[in-house]
Amino acid sequence: MGPCIYVIKRSCINWLKKLKEKPAVIVGIAVFFFIFIMPLLFQGNSVDTTRAGGLNILYLIFFGLSLFFVGASLIAGLSTGTSFFTMSDVNLMFTSPISSNKILLYGIIKQMGRSIVVSVFMLFQIANLRANFTLSIFKSVYVIIIYMMLVFISQMVSLVIYSFTNGNQRRKSAVKYTAMILLLIVIAYIVYGMINRGTEVIQEFFIFAVPVSGWLLGMLVGVLSSNFVLLAISTGVIITFVLAVIGVMIKYKPDYYEDCLINSENAYHARQVMKGDRSAQANIKKKIRYKNVKTIKFGGGWGASSFFYRHMVEIKRAERSVLFGTSSVLFLALGVGIGLVAKSDYDFVYAGFGIMCYVGLFLVGVTKLTQELSRHFIYLVPDSPFKKLLYASLSSIVRPFISGILLFLPPVFISGFPIVRSIVLILCFASVNCIYISANIVMHNIFGKHSSMSIIMFIYFLFAVLFLSPAAGFGVLFGILFSSVSIGFLIASLVNFGTTMIVLFICRNLVHNIEFK
Repeated sequence: MGPCIYVIKRSCINWLKKLKEKPAVIVGIAVFFFIFIMPLLFQGNSVDTTRAGGLNILYLIFFGLSLFFVGASLIAGLSTGTSFFTMSDVNLMFTSPISSNKILLYGIIKQMGRSIVVSVFMLFQIANLRANFTLSIFKSVYVIIIYMMLVFISQMVSLVIYSFTNGNQRRKSAVKYTAMILLLIVIAYIVYGMINRGTEVIQEFFIFAVPVSGWLLGMLVGVLSSNFVLLAISTGVIITFVLAVIGVMIKYKPDYYEDCLINSENAYHARQVMKGDRSAQANIKKKIRYKNVKTIKFGGGWGASSFFYRHMVEIKRAERSVLFGTSSVLFLALGVGIGLVAKSDYDFVYAGFGIMCYVGLFLVGVTKLTQELSRHFIYLVPDSPFKKLLYASLSSIVRPFISGILLFLPPVFISGFPIVRSIVLILCFASVNCIYISANIVMHNIFGKHSSMSIIMFIYFLFAVLFLSPAAGFGVLFGILFSSVSIGFLIASLVNFGTTMIVLFICRNLVHNIEFK
Protein backbone atom coordinates (compact mmCIF):
# COMPACT_ATOMS: atom_id res chain seq x y z
CA MET A 1 0.00 0.00 0.00
CA GLY A 2 3.09 2.22 0.29
CA PRO A 3 3.18 3.29 -3.40
CA CYS A 4 -0.54 4.14 -3.34
CA ILE A 5 -0.16 6.29 -0.23
CA TYR A 6 2.84 8.00 -1.83
CA VAL A 7 0.83 8.89 -4.97
CA ILE A 8 -2.01 10.35 -2.87
CA LYS A 9 0.40 12.34 -0.70
CA ARG A 10 2.38 13.61 -3.70
CA SER A 11 -0.83 14.63 -5.50
CA CYS A 12 -1.89 16.76 -2.52
CA ILE A 13 1.57 18.36 -2.23
CA ASN A 14 1.69 19.16 -5.96
CA TRP A 15 -1.78 20.73 -5.79
CA LEU A 16 -0.65 22.99 -2.94
CA LYS A 17 2.50 23.96 -4.84
CA LYS A 18 0.48 24.87 -7.93
CA LEU A 19 -1.53 27.33 -5.85
CA LYS A 20 1.55 29.59 -5.79
CA GLU A 21 1.31 29.89 -9.58
CA LYS A 22 -2.45 30.59 -9.53
CA PRO A 23 -3.23 33.58 -7.30
CA ALA A 24 -6.74 33.74 -8.77
CA VAL A 25 -7.47 30.34 -7.21
CA ILE A 26 -6.29 31.58 -3.80
CA VAL A 27 -8.49 34.67 -4.11
CA GLY A 28 -11.43 32.50 -5.17
CA ILE A 29 -10.98 30.19 -2.17
CA ALA A 30 -10.76 33.20 0.17
CA VAL A 31 -13.92 34.75 -1.29
CA PHE A 32 -15.70 31.40 -1.06
CA PHE A 33 -14.98 31.03 2.65
CA PHE A 34 -15.84 34.70 3.24
CA ILE A 35 -19.27 34.17 1.64
CA PHE A 36 -19.66 30.98 3.70
CA ILE A 37 -18.64 32.47 7.06
CA MET A 38 -20.45 35.83 6.90
CA PRO A 39 -24.03 34.42 7.15
CA LEU A 40 -22.98 32.39 10.20
CA LEU A 41 -21.48 35.45 11.87
CA PHE A 42 -24.59 37.56 11.25
CA GLN A 43 -26.78 34.70 12.39
CA GLY A 44 -25.00 34.30 15.71
CA ASN A 45 -25.61 31.48 18.15
CA SER A 46 -29.39 31.87 18.30
CA VAL A 47 -31.95 31.29 15.56
CA ASP A 48 -35.58 32.29 15.17
CA THR A 49 -37.61 29.23 16.17
CA THR A 50 -40.96 30.82 15.26
CA ARG A 51 -40.44 30.28 11.52
CA ALA A 52 -38.82 26.86 11.76
CA GLY A 53 -40.14 24.00 9.69
CA GLY A 54 -40.59 20.43 10.85
CA LEU A 55 -37.70 18.01 10.51
CA ASN A 56 -39.92 15.70 8.46
CA ILE A 57 -39.75 18.26 5.65
CA LEU A 58 -35.95 18.08 5.77
CA TYR A 59 -36.12 14.27 5.73
CA LEU A 60 -38.43 14.35 2.69
CA ILE A 61 -36.07 16.69 0.84
CA PHE A 62 -33.05 14.53 1.61
CA PHE A 63 -34.83 11.30 0.70
CA GLY A 64 -35.96 12.74 -2.64
CA LEU A 65 -32.45 14.00 -3.35
CA SER A 66 -30.92 10.63 -2.47
CA LEU A 67 -33.38 8.81 -4.74
CA PHE A 68 -32.31 11.14 -7.54
CA PHE A 69 -28.58 10.52 -6.95
CA VAL A 70 -28.90 6.75 -6.61
CA GLY A 71 -31.22 6.55 -9.62
CA ALA A 72 -28.84 8.60 -11.78
CA SER A 73 -25.92 6.42 -10.68
CA LEU A 74 -27.88 3.27 -11.46
CA ILE A 75 -28.71 4.57 -14.95
CA ALA A 76 -25.04 5.42 -15.49
CA GLY A 77 -24.04 1.95 -14.30
CA LEU A 78 -26.39 0.32 -16.81
CA SER A 79 -25.03 2.38 -19.70
CA THR A 80 -21.56 3.89 -19.47
CA GLY A 81 -20.57 3.10 -15.91
CA THR A 82 -18.23 5.23 -13.80
CA SER A 83 -14.62 5.16 -12.81
CA PHE A 84 -12.66 5.98 -9.69
CA PHE A 85 -9.53 6.48 -11.78
CA THR A 86 -8.06 9.14 -14.06
CA MET A 87 -5.75 8.54 -17.02
CA SER A 88 -2.76 9.38 -14.82
CA ASP A 89 -3.88 6.59 -12.47
CA VAL A 90 -4.16 4.25 -15.45
CA ASN A 91 -0.61 5.08 -16.57
CA LEU A 92 0.94 4.96 -13.10
CA MET A 93 -1.02 2.37 -11.13
CA PHE A 94 -2.37 -0.13 -13.64
CA THR A 95 1.08 -0.73 -15.12
CA SER A 96 2.79 -1.12 -11.72
CA PRO A 97 3.37 -4.46 -9.94
CA ILE A 98 0.69 -3.68 -7.35
CA SER A 99 -2.21 -5.99 -6.51
CA SER A 100 -5.61 -5.05 -7.90
CA ASN A 101 -7.02 -5.04 -4.36
CA LYS A 102 -4.69 -2.23 -3.29
CA ILE A 103 -5.45 -0.29 -6.48
CA LEU A 104 -9.17 -0.59 -5.73
CA LEU A 105 -8.63 0.73 -2.20
CA TYR A 106 -6.58 3.59 -3.66
CA GLY A 107 -9.42 4.46 -6.04
CA ILE A 108 -11.98 4.39 -3.21
CA ILE A 109 -9.87 6.74 -1.07
CA LYS A 110 -9.49 9.17 -3.98
CA GLN A 111 -13.22 9.02 -4.68
CA MET A 112 -13.95 9.85 -1.05
CA GLY A 113 -11.76 12.93 -1.44
CA ARG A 114 -13.57 13.94 -4.62
CA SER A 115 -16.92 13.54 -2.86
CA ILE A 116 -15.78 16.01 -0.20
CA VAL A 117 -14.65 18.52 -2.84
CA VAL A 118 -17.87 18.14 -4.87
CA SER A 119 -19.95 18.68 -1.73
CA VAL A 120 -18.11 21.82 -0.60
CA PHE A 121 -20.87 24.07 -2.01
CA MET A 122 -23.28 22.48 0.46
CA LEU A 123 -21.50 24.42 3.20
CA PHE A 124 -23.58 27.41 2.12
CA GLN A 125 -26.65 25.54 3.35
CA ILE A 126 -25.54 25.46 6.99
CA ALA A 127 -27.04 28.91 7.61
CA ASN A 128 -30.28 27.85 5.89
CA LEU A 129 -30.47 24.62 7.90
CA ARG A 130 -30.05 26.54 11.13
CA ALA A 131 -32.61 29.19 10.18
CA ASN A 132 -35.29 26.93 8.69
CA PHE A 133 -34.99 23.82 10.89
CA THR A 134 -33.38 25.24 14.10
CA LEU A 135 -30.43 22.88 13.82
CA SER A 136 -27.24 23.43 15.77
CA ILE A 137 -23.99 23.92 13.88
CA PHE A 138 -22.96 20.35 14.76
CA LYS A 139 -26.17 18.87 13.37
CA SER A 140 -25.99 21.09 10.28
CA VAL A 141 -22.45 19.87 9.58
CA TYR A 142 -23.66 16.30 10.10
CA VAL A 143 -26.28 16.82 7.36
CA ILE A 144 -23.47 17.90 5.00
CA ILE A 145 -21.45 14.80 5.96
CA ILE A 146 -24.40 12.53 5.13
CA TYR A 147 -24.69 14.32 1.78
CA MET A 148 -21.00 13.62 1.11
CA MET A 149 -21.60 9.95 1.90
CA LEU A 150 -24.52 9.97 -0.53
CA VAL A 151 -22.30 11.29 -3.35
CA PHE A 152 -19.60 8.71 -2.60
CA ILE A 153 -21.88 5.68 -2.23
CA SER A 154 -23.79 6.62 -5.40
CA GLN A 155 -20.52 6.30 -7.32
CA MET A 156 -19.92 2.89 -5.76
CA VAL A 157 -23.42 1.80 -6.82
CA SER A 158 -22.67 2.85 -10.39
CA LEU A 159 -19.37 0.96 -10.41
CA VAL A 160 -20.74 -2.30 -9.03
CA ILE A 161 -23.82 -2.20 -11.29
CA TYR A 162 -21.62 -1.67 -14.34
CA SER A 163 -19.28 -4.50 -13.34
CA PHE A 164 -22.22 -6.83 -12.68
CA THR A 165 -24.19 -6.10 -15.87
CA ASN A 166 -21.48 -5.24 -18.40
CA GLY A 167 -21.89 -7.39 -21.50
CA ASN A 168 -24.96 -9.23 -20.19
CA GLN A 169 -28.23 -7.84 -21.54
CA ARG A 170 -30.33 -10.17 -19.39
CA ARG A 171 -28.74 -8.85 -16.19
CA LYS A 172 -29.19 -5.26 -17.37
CA SER A 173 -32.88 -5.83 -17.99
CA ALA A 174 -33.33 -7.53 -14.61
CA VAL A 175 -31.62 -4.69 -12.71
CA LYS A 176 -33.44 -2.01 -14.71
CA TYR A 177 -36.95 -3.36 -14.22
CA THR A 178 -36.33 -4.28 -10.57
CA ALA A 179 -35.20 -0.72 -9.84
CA MET A 180 -38.18 0.77 -11.70
CA ILE A 181 -40.67 -1.40 -9.80
CA LEU A 182 -39.03 -0.56 -6.46
CA LEU A 183 -39.07 3.17 -7.26
CA LEU A 184 -42.76 3.10 -8.20
CA ILE A 185 -43.60 1.20 -5.00
CA VAL A 186 -41.68 3.72 -2.86
CA ILE A 187 -43.32 6.73 -4.56
CA ALA A 188 -46.79 5.18 -4.27
CA TYR A 189 -46.19 4.37 -0.59
CA ILE A 190 -45.08 7.94 0.18
CA VAL A 191 -47.99 9.52 -1.73
CA TYR A 192 -50.56 7.24 -0.05
CA GLY A 193 -48.96 7.75 3.36
CA MET A 194 -48.88 11.53 3.07
CA ILE A 195 -52.54 11.61 2.08
CA ASN A 196 -53.49 9.60 5.17
CA ARG A 197 -50.79 10.33 7.76
CA GLY A 198 -49.00 13.44 6.56
CA THR A 199 -45.23 13.89 6.63
CA GLU A 200 -44.87 11.28 9.41
CA VAL A 201 -44.72 8.65 6.66
CA ILE A 202 -41.06 9.50 6.06
CA GLN A 203 -40.11 7.99 9.44
CA GLU A 204 -41.69 4.59 8.88
CA PHE A 205 -39.74 1.33 8.72
CA PHE A 206 -40.53 0.73 5.04
CA ILE A 207 -38.78 3.97 4.05
CA PHE A 208 -35.71 3.19 6.17
CA ALA A 209 -35.51 -0.22 4.44
CA VAL A 210 -35.12 1.30 0.95
CA PRO A 211 -31.60 0.40 -0.27
CA VAL A 212 -28.98 3.14 0.13
CA SER A 213 -31.46 6.07 0.23
CA GLY A 214 -33.38 4.70 3.21
CA TRP A 215 -30.23 3.60 5.01
CA LEU A 216 -28.65 7.05 4.73
CA LEU A 217 -31.94 8.62 5.82
CA GLY A 218 -31.83 6.37 8.88
CA MET A 219 -28.39 7.72 9.76
CA LEU A 220 -29.70 11.27 9.38
CA VAL A 221 -32.86 10.69 11.44
CA GLY A 222 -30.89 8.79 14.06
CA VAL A 223 -28.82 11.84 15.00
CA LEU A 224 -31.31 14.67 14.41
CA SER A 225 -34.09 12.84 16.29
CA SER A 226 -31.78 11.24 18.91
CA ASN A 227 -32.85 7.74 17.84
CA PHE A 228 -29.55 6.00 18.51
CA VAL A 229 -30.89 2.51 17.87
CA LEU A 230 -31.88 3.54 14.34
CA LEU A 231 -28.50 5.26 13.94
CA ALA A 232 -26.62 2.10 14.95
CA ILE A 233 -28.66 -0.15 12.65
CA SER A 234 -28.42 2.19 9.65
CA THR A 235 -24.69 2.76 10.14
CA GLY A 236 -24.11 -0.98 10.39
CA VAL A 237 -26.08 -1.62 7.20
CA ILE A 238 -24.18 1.10 5.29
CA ILE A 239 -20.79 -0.22 6.45
CA THR A 240 -21.83 -3.77 5.55
CA PHE A 241 -22.96 -2.61 2.10
CA VAL A 242 -19.68 -0.79 1.37
CA LEU A 243 -17.61 -3.74 2.57
CA ALA A 244 -19.79 -6.13 0.55
CA VAL A 245 -19.25 -4.07 -2.62
CA ILE A 246 -15.49 -4.06 -2.05
CA GLY A 247 -15.54 -7.79 -1.28
CA VAL A 248 -17.50 -8.61 -4.43
CA MET A 249 -15.13 -6.52 -6.56
CA ILE A 250 -12.10 -8.24 -5.03
CA LYS A 251 -13.42 -11.81 -5.14
CA TYR A 252 -15.38 -11.93 -8.38
CA LYS A 253 -13.83 -9.05 -10.35
CA PRO A 254 -10.04 -9.20 -9.85
CA ASP A 255 -9.67 -7.59 -13.30
CA TYR A 256 -12.25 -4.89 -12.57
CA TYR A 257 -9.86 -2.23 -13.88
CA GLU A 258 -10.51 -3.51 -17.39
CA ASP A 259 -14.09 -2.29 -16.93
CA CYS A 260 -12.80 1.04 -15.61
CA LEU A 261 -10.27 1.56 -18.39
CA ILE A 262 -12.76 2.54 -21.12
CA ASN A 263 -14.63 4.83 -18.73
CA SER A 264 -11.37 6.52 -17.68
CA GLU A 265 -10.43 7.07 -21.32
CA ASN A 266 -13.87 8.45 -22.16
CA ALA A 267 -13.80 10.81 -19.16
CA TYR A 268 -10.34 12.02 -20.15
CA HIS A 269 -11.31 12.67 -23.78
CA ALA A 270 -14.53 14.39 -22.66
CA ARG A 271 -12.49 16.80 -20.52
CA GLN A 272 -10.19 17.45 -23.47
CA VAL A 273 -13.21 18.25 -25.65
CA MET A 274 -14.46 20.75 -23.04
CA LYS A 275 -11.01 22.38 -23.12
CA GLY A 276 -11.28 22.85 -26.86
CA ASP A 277 -9.53 19.74 -28.25
CA ARG A 278 -12.00 18.74 -30.95
CA SER A 279 -9.90 15.76 -32.06
CA ALA A 280 -10.60 14.10 -28.69
CA GLN A 281 -14.29 13.80 -29.62
CA ALA A 282 -13.46 11.04 -32.10
CA ASN A 283 -11.80 8.97 -29.35
CA ILE A 284 -14.92 8.80 -27.16
CA LYS A 285 -16.42 5.32 -27.49
CA LYS A 286 -20.19 5.42 -27.74
CA LYS A 287 -22.94 2.97 -28.43
CA ILE A 288 -24.60 4.07 -31.67
CA ARG A 289 -28.33 3.45 -31.97
CA TYR A 290 -30.14 4.06 -35.21
CA LYS A 291 -33.70 5.37 -35.01
CA ASN A 292 -36.26 6.39 -37.55
CA VAL A 293 -37.28 9.91 -36.60
CA LYS A 294 -40.22 11.58 -38.29
CA THR A 295 -39.57 15.07 -39.58
CA ILE A 296 -40.69 17.85 -37.27
CA LYS A 297 -40.83 21.40 -38.59
CA PHE A 298 -40.64 24.67 -36.73
CA GLY A 299 -40.98 27.28 -39.45
CA GLY A 300 -38.75 25.51 -41.96
CA GLY A 301 -35.41 26.01 -40.24
CA TRP A 302 -33.84 28.72 -42.41
CA GLY A 303 -30.77 30.76 -41.47
CA ALA A 304 -30.31 31.17 -37.74
CA SER A 305 -33.52 29.25 -36.97
CA SER A 306 -31.97 26.12 -38.52
CA PHE A 307 -29.99 25.62 -35.29
CA PHE A 308 -33.15 25.49 -33.19
CA TYR A 309 -34.75 23.10 -35.72
CA ARG A 310 -31.70 20.80 -35.67
CA HIS A 311 -31.55 20.82 -31.87
CA MET A 312 -35.20 19.75 -31.71
CA VAL A 313 -34.50 16.86 -34.08
CA GLU A 314 -31.47 15.81 -32.01
CA ILE A 315 -33.49 15.92 -28.79
CA LYS A 316 -36.26 13.83 -30.33
CA ARG A 317 -33.76 11.33 -31.67
CA ALA A 318 -32.13 10.99 -28.25
CA GLU A 319 -35.25 10.93 -26.02
CA ARG A 320 -38.18 10.26 -28.42
CA SER A 321 -39.96 13.41 -27.28
CA VAL A 322 -39.12 17.07 -27.70
CA LEU A 323 -41.01 18.21 -24.61
CA PHE A 324 -40.59 15.32 -22.17
CA GLY A 325 -37.40 13.48 -21.26
CA THR A 326 -36.16 10.95 -18.74
CA SER A 327 -36.08 13.61 -16.02
CA SER A 328 -39.73 14.59 -16.59
CA VAL A 329 -40.98 11.71 -14.42
CA LEU A 330 -38.76 12.89 -11.57
CA PHE A 331 -39.99 16.49 -11.88
CA LEU A 332 -43.59 15.30 -11.91
CA ALA A 333 -42.96 13.21 -8.77
CA LEU A 334 -41.39 16.24 -7.08
CA GLY A 335 -44.38 18.35 -8.13
CA VAL A 336 -46.76 15.82 -6.57
CA GLY A 337 -44.64 15.81 -3.41
CA ILE A 338 -44.70 19.60 -3.22
CA GLY A 339 -48.47 19.54 -3.67
CA LEU A 340 -48.94 17.04 -0.84
CA VAL A 341 -46.71 18.98 1.55
CA ALA A 342 -48.41 22.27 0.58
CA LYS A 343 -51.74 21.01 1.97
CA SER A 344 -50.69 22.34 5.36
CA ASP A 345 -49.00 25.53 4.16
CA TYR A 346 -48.64 27.13 0.72
CA ASP A 347 -45.21 28.42 1.73
CA PHE A 348 -43.81 24.99 0.95
CA VAL A 349 -44.48 25.64 -2.76
CA TYR A 350 -42.23 28.71 -2.60
CA ALA A 351 -39.66 26.69 -0.65
CA GLY A 352 -39.72 24.07 -3.41
CA PHE A 353 -39.28 26.84 -5.98
CA GLY A 354 -36.20 28.13 -4.18
CA ILE A 355 -34.65 24.68 -3.81
CA MET A 356 -35.20 23.76 -7.47
CA CYS A 357 -33.76 27.10 -8.63
CA TYR A 358 -30.69 26.46 -6.47
CA VAL A 359 -30.27 22.92 -7.83
CA GLY A 360 -30.71 24.22 -11.38
CA LEU A 361 -27.62 26.38 -10.92
CA PHE A 362 -25.50 23.21 -11.01
CA LEU A 363 -27.49 21.34 -13.67
CA VAL A 364 -27.08 23.71 -16.63
CA GLY A 365 -23.83 22.06 -17.67
CA VAL A 366 -23.09 21.61 -21.37
CA THR A 367 -25.95 23.07 -23.43
CA LYS A 368 -26.64 22.79 -27.15
CA LEU A 369 -25.09 26.24 -27.55
CA THR A 370 -21.88 25.00 -25.90
CA GLN A 371 -21.70 22.20 -28.46
CA GLU A 372 -22.34 24.62 -31.33
CA LEU A 373 -19.49 26.87 -30.25
CA SER A 374 -17.06 23.98 -30.72
CA ARG A 375 -18.14 23.57 -34.36
CA HIS A 376 -17.59 25.89 -37.29
CA PHE A 377 -21.15 25.91 -38.70
CA ILE A 378 -22.59 28.62 -36.46
CA TYR A 379 -19.82 31.03 -37.50
CA LEU A 380 -20.45 30.47 -41.23
CA VAL A 381 -24.22 31.05 -41.34
CA PRO A 382 -24.82 34.46 -43.00
CA ASP A 383 -27.24 35.81 -40.45
CA SER A 384 -27.35 38.28 -37.57
CA PRO A 385 -25.03 37.23 -34.68
CA PHE A 386 -27.78 38.10 -32.20
CA LYS A 387 -30.30 35.85 -33.99
CA LYS A 388 -27.78 33.00 -34.20
CA LEU A 389 -27.02 33.22 -30.48
CA LEU A 390 -30.73 33.47 -29.63
CA TYR A 391 -31.84 30.48 -31.73
CA ALA A 392 -28.87 28.36 -30.62
CA SER A 393 -29.86 29.00 -26.98
CA LEU A 394 -33.61 28.60 -27.46
CA SER A 395 -33.66 24.80 -27.23
CA SER A 396 -32.11 24.99 -23.74
CA ILE A 397 -35.06 27.09 -22.53
CA VAL A 398 -37.85 24.74 -23.67
CA ARG A 399 -37.13 21.97 -21.13
CA PRO A 400 -36.96 24.28 -18.05
CA PHE A 401 -40.37 25.68 -19.00
CA ILE A 402 -41.85 22.16 -19.22
CA SER A 403 -40.11 21.23 -15.95
CA GLY A 404 -41.71 24.26 -14.30
CA ILE A 405 -45.15 23.07 -15.42
CA LEU A 406 -44.50 19.60 -13.98
CA LEU A 407 -43.25 21.09 -10.71
CA PHE A 408 -45.80 23.80 -9.95
CA LEU A 409 -49.02 22.71 -11.66
CA PRO A 410 -49.68 19.58 -9.48
CA PRO A 411 -50.05 21.71 -6.29
CA VAL A 412 -53.01 23.44 -7.97
CA PHE A 413 -54.96 20.16 -8.19
CA ILE A 414 -53.65 18.52 -5.01
CA SER A 415 -53.61 21.33 -2.44
CA GLY A 416 -55.70 24.04 -4.10
CA PHE A 417 -52.74 26.32 -4.72
CA PRO A 418 -53.93 29.39 -6.72
CA ILE A 419 -53.58 28.81 -10.47
CA VAL A 420 -52.36 32.38 -11.09
CA ARG A 421 -49.50 31.95 -8.62
CA SER A 422 -48.65 28.62 -10.23
CA ILE A 423 -48.40 30.18 -13.71
CA VAL A 424 -46.23 33.00 -12.35
CA LEU A 425 -43.89 30.51 -10.64
CA ILE A 426 -43.60 28.54 -13.90
CA LEU A 427 -42.59 31.70 -15.76
CA CYS A 428 -40.17 32.69 -13.01
CA PHE A 429 -38.59 29.22 -12.94
CA ALA A 430 -38.02 29.36 -16.71
CA SER A 431 -36.60 32.89 -16.43
CA VAL A 432 -34.14 31.83 -13.72
CA ASN A 433 -32.85 29.07 -16.00
CA CYS A 434 -32.47 31.70 -18.74
CA ILE A 435 -30.23 33.63 -16.37
CA TYR A 436 -28.08 30.53 -15.81
CA ILE A 437 -27.73 30.12 -19.58
CA SER A 438 -26.78 33.81 -19.82
CA ALA A 439 -24.06 33.32 -17.21
CA ASN A 440 -22.80 30.35 -19.24
CA ILE A 441 -22.64 32.52 -22.37
CA VAL A 442 -20.68 35.21 -20.51
CA MET A 443 -18.20 32.56 -19.35
CA HIS A 444 -17.60 31.51 -22.96
CA ASN A 445 -17.30 35.12 -24.07
CA ILE A 446 -14.68 35.95 -21.42
CA PHE A 447 -12.70 32.75 -21.00
CA GLY A 448 -13.41 30.62 -24.06
CA LYS A 449 -12.56 26.99 -23.30
CA HIS A 450 -8.97 27.18 -22.16
CA SER A 451 -9.24 28.02 -18.48
CA SER A 452 -9.30 26.29 -15.11
CA MET A 453 -12.67 24.62 -14.62
CA SER A 454 -12.65 25.37 -10.89
CA ILE A 455 -12.21 29.11 -11.49
CA ILE A 456 -14.84 29.11 -14.24
CA MET A 457 -17.36 27.38 -11.97
CA PHE A 458 -16.76 29.88 -9.17
CA ILE A 459 -17.02 32.94 -11.45
CA TYR A 460 -20.06 31.40 -13.16
CA PHE A 461 -21.69 31.21 -9.72
CA LEU A 462 -20.89 34.88 -9.07
CA PHE A 463 -22.23 35.99 -12.47
CA ALA A 464 -25.45 34.03 -11.91
CA VAL A 465 -25.96 35.77 -8.56
CA LEU A 466 -25.14 39.15 -10.15
CA PHE A 467 -27.64 38.66 -12.99
CA LEU A 468 -30.34 37.51 -10.57
CA SER A 469 -29.89 40.53 -8.29
CA PRO A 470 -31.94 43.04 -10.38
CA ALA A 471 -34.88 40.62 -10.58
CA ALA A 472 -34.70 39.94 -6.85
CA GLY A 473 -34.59 43.66 -6.06
CA PHE A 474 -37.43 44.71 -8.37
CA GLY A 475 -39.49 41.65 -7.40
CA VAL A 476 -39.31 42.45 -3.70
CA LEU A 477 -39.96 46.15 -4.36
CA PHE A 478 -43.09 45.64 -6.48
CA GLY A 479 -44.29 42.81 -4.25
CA ILE A 480 -44.22 45.17 -1.25
CA LEU A 481 -45.74 48.12 -3.15
CA PHE A 482 -48.70 46.09 -4.43
CA SER A 483 -48.85 43.72 -1.41
CA SER A 484 -48.88 40.78 -3.83
CA VAL A 485 -46.45 37.87 -4.04
CA SER A 486 -47.66 37.05 -7.56
CA ILE A 487 -46.84 40.54 -8.86
CA GLY A 488 -43.40 40.32 -7.26
CA PHE A 489 -42.61 37.01 -9.00
CA LEU A 490 -44.09 38.29 -12.29
CA ILE A 491 -41.90 41.41 -12.24
CA ALA A 492 -38.88 39.25 -11.36
CA SER A 493 -39.65 37.01 -14.36
CA LEU A 494 -39.88 39.97 -16.74
CA VAL A 495 -36.63 41.43 -15.41
CA ASN A 496 -34.88 38.06 -15.82
CA PHE A 497 -36.06 37.73 -19.42
CA GLY A 498 -34.95 41.32 -20.08
CA THR A 499 -31.54 40.65 -18.52
CA THR A 500 -31.16 37.55 -20.70
CA MET A 501 -31.90 39.51 -23.89
CA ILE A 502 -29.41 42.22 -22.88
CA VAL A 503 -26.69 39.62 -22.22
CA LEU A 504 -27.38 37.93 -25.57
CA PHE A 505 -27.14 41.28 -27.35
CA ILE A 506 -23.89 42.28 -25.61
CA CYS A 507 -22.30 38.86 -26.27
CA ARG A 508 -23.60 38.54 -29.84
CA ASN A 509 -20.09 38.74 -31.32
CA LEU A 510 -19.35 35.43 -29.61
CA VAL A 511 -20.65 33.68 -32.77
CA HIS A 512 -19.44 36.31 -35.25
CA ASN A 513 -15.70 35.63 -35.52
CA ILE A 514 -14.29 32.19 -34.75
CA GLU A 515 -10.75 33.64 -34.59
CA PHE A 516 -11.60 35.40 -31.35
CA LYS A 517 -12.32 32.04 -29.68
